Amino acid sequence: MDGLSIQLILICMNTLAGPLATIFDSCLNIGYFPASWKTARVCVIKKQNKHNYYDVNSYRPISVTNCLNKILEKILLNRLKQLAQSGNWISSNQHGFQMKKSTETALHTIVSEIEIGFEGKATTASAFIDIKSAFDTAWPPAILSSLISRKCPTYLVKLIQSFLSNRTATLTSGQTTVSVKPSIGCPQGSLLLPFLWNVLIDDTIRFQFPFNSSMLAFADDLTLSAQNKDPSIATKT
Repeated sequence: MDGLSIQLILICMNTLAGPLATIFDSCLNIGYFPASWKTARVCVIKKQNKHNYYDVNSYRPISVTNCLNKILEKILLNRLKQLAQSGNWISSNQHGFQMKKSTETALHTIVSEIEIGFEGKATTASAFIDIKSAFDTAWPPAILSSLISRKCPTYLVKLIQSFLSNRTATLTSGQTTVSVKPSIGCPQGSLLLPFLWNVLIDDTIRFQFPFNSSMLAFADDLTLSAQNKDPSIATKT
């Protein structure tokens, strides 16, 4: 069943709906992501405006998985989103991968903070942080720990642990095919990636510094701002 196309699944939905529902329910109940569904074909996409395309960092790897994997991911994601919304898992200061939020809302928030500081005759100093290779280096145990601390149901934690472990990524170039088993990171192109990243980085966004400050994020781009009426103190902070 692993090689089924979405077109075939849709055509045969009346026949497949029952068996697929049983398979997905079983995966949820026992916390198991089928091994064959965790094999990804990696497609490499050029990043824009790079000067050297002989540099591996000028390319973005996208993991292409089969349709049944994506369906199970979607089921899991829907359950996680419901829990996150009711449990306030993700800070309102996260503007990436969030409904009704964007770079524009992030910028508006920063400008508003600066204006408020200006009205109070305070200087605002900001540090802009870009986490390098954030998705590729996300540590699975840290993701699971973040979910557990938010009281995510055990069966969902087990399923995500299974999803993140023992993955296989296969890249083909010409006549050469290379397969690896990444021990860290979350596959780019995964439906779960944006949500899991937001949960992972959330504790950092909420961290309370011992000075007047705020942290704002757009996915893996962070902005730390501090305010003080003394410009030298604001910048030192």
